[in-house]
Amino acid sequence: MIAYYDRICVLIISFFIYAVAGWVWESLVCPILTHHPIHNSGFLNGPVVPIYGAGALAVSILFSPDEKFYSIFLEGAVVACVIEYATSYVMEKIYHRRWWDYSQMHFNLNGRICLAGFLVFGLFSVVCVMFIQPDLNQRILAHGFIQNIIVSTMLCTLIAVDFGITVAQLTHLEERLETVRKELIALRSELQEYRFTRDDIYEMLKQKQFDKLPLPLKAPELRILKAFPQLLNEVRHYVEGEDNES
Repeated sequence: MIAYYDRICVLIISFFIYAVAGWVWESLVCPILTHHPIHNSGFLNGPVVPIYGAGALAVSILFSPDEKFYSIFLEGAVVACVIEYATSYVMEKIYHRRWWDYSQMHFNLNGRICLAGFLVFGLFSVVCVMFIQPDLNQRILAHGFIQNIIVSTMLCTLIAVDFGITVAQLTHLEERLETVRKELIALRSELQEYRFTRDDIYEMLKQKQFDKLPLPLKAPELRILKAFPQLLNEVRHYVEGEDNES
């Protein structure tokens, strides 16, 4: 049996390993596969996407490697989708904006989760529970309690600081985006001054090239918009001329 404190250390370190792996997947692998610009994905500044860590820990705790793979697949997919749906809902309630939207995907639920994600989560759950986590447990425990508690404490401190910094940066995000909306209206009426056409501006927004536009946003805010372009979707209408400027 694994001692209680050893178990806590294993869970904390495993969380960060999966969170970093999720960041690598979203920020490096997916952009290469989809031929999109590589960017720092995720809510936090550091190379972690916590939802991956939370999902992996949930399925590794709830399910055993001895279970049938199809059982882990289905149940793990459900658990992961519940986490993603809940995360989307809570973040929208806090920040009054939709951070991601799967409405264009087939078989989605309120744009928060979709069938493609369900299948990926199910496959990931099987791989995590049956192959990765058992080996990961042994590798982490092999380093000893003292080393693991030091590493766990450092990781928790780093993510707490990162979370605090990120929340502080987003405190006035709503006001900043309102300023962006006004700037885009001005840009639309003064395109020649900035040497951009309306299509140029829209394409920059679509390709997440916010730093190329004369917008009143700081680097941390630009990072968030690149990671979650859904946040800026509504202001695209001002570039397209579909909204009433009044």
